[in-house]
Amino acid sequence: MKKLFFIALFSAISFALFSQTSKGTWLVGGDVGFSSSKYGEAKMTQIAVLPEAGYFVINNLVVGMAVKVSTATSNTGASGAADLKSSSAYFGPYVQYYFASLGKNAKLYGSGIFAFGSSKQGSNASVQETGWGFSAGPAFFLNKNVSLEIGIGYTTAKLKGDTESSNSFGIQGGFQIHL
Repeated sequence: MKKLFFIALFSAISFALFSQTSKGTWLVGGDVGFSSSKYGEAKMTQIAVLPEAGYFVINNLVVGMAVKVSTATSNTGASGAADLKSSSAYFGPYVQYYFASLGKNAKLYGSGIFAFGSSKQGSNASVQETGWGFSAGPAFFLNKNVSLEIGIGYTTAKLKGDTESSNSFGIQGGFQIHL
């Protein structure tokens, strides 16, 4: 009985050390992402950096703000057409929920964001854009303050005045610091 008690106590302490998703904890970090999308006949590949900061309002639920800065290359599909380069910057609120434990040092998470910003293609003027997205994957707690998150996600964005949206699937990964 004594042995079982110490095993349970050790497990609880270990879980508490690596489970930094408690109410009142701050989260600061970011991801780097790669996505591929299609907009009409055009195909686009995008690389993005996503810094974020949030606060755990309840256990396992963080609410915060995120910024997404990206650069993309589009191919219009027309033969002989040059690739178009674009850049964009967005910001907006996000929520992230850690919903399943994968042992003592990992959890699954799901997150969602609504963002607005602007996009600029080549030398054209910037155009307002809104979008939303979600992602999910595992978070590996490397120690009591750092986690590595890897996810797959879907985003959709629409330029002001356009009738079509740009939809993309991608992968992302990055480090989060739990304070």
